[in-house]
Amino acid sequence: SQELIIRKYSVRVLTPRQMAILYGSLLGDGYIHPLGKMCFEQADSQRDYLIWKYAEVKDFAYPKIARVTRLDKRNGHSTTSYRFFLRQYFKKWRHIWYPQGTKSIPDDLAKWFTPLSLAIWYMDDGHLDKGVSPLFASENFSSTDLSKVITILQKWNINCSINHNNRLRILHSSTPRFMRLIGPHIVESMSYKILAPAPTTDCRV
Repeated sequence: SQELIIRKYSVRVLTPRQMAILYGSLLGDGYIHPLGKMCFEQADSQRDYLIWKYAEVKDFAYPKIARVTRLDKRNGHSTTSYRFFLRQYFKKWRHIWYPQGTKSIPDDLAKWFTPLSLAIWYMDDGHLDKGVSPLFASENFSSTDLSKVITILQKWNINCSINHNNRLRILHSSTPRFMRLIGPHIVESMSYKILAPAPTTDCRV
């Protein structure tokens, strides 16, 4: 639902654009905590992308992007990332996206999944395999889950396949159309993931 219950008698409404962004993010790196907070985190090299995403949904976010440093005890190396949280308005979404405690793709995906959602998911979890083939790190989803995405993409005349470890690959014949579809929504700092320079991101869904 676009309506979020803030307090007992207070309701806020997400825009269709925000819904598309959040659905794309949840297919990718987004995570909903059991109490309803939604977390977004990106590596230091993708900080600009995280800032762009924050600007799109800041009406529902805590007012801070935090720097996070973690130490890998195995090799002594530290990594830096950035993250922000949306407020605890998404408890109902937690039940929809994590019905058994593990993230799965909801049945109403088609209602909110747009080319912008696809671009967000690709920026989060996709890359150009061998520099030419769009590939999504979708192995945490089941084949049944991914079939919901495949059905939508087929309606957009984009054909794909699922490899042995459940990664979704855009077929070579559909790659040009895929790039045309997501191109207007690719953030400049993430344009290395597509085959052509990305336009600006002020296009509407």
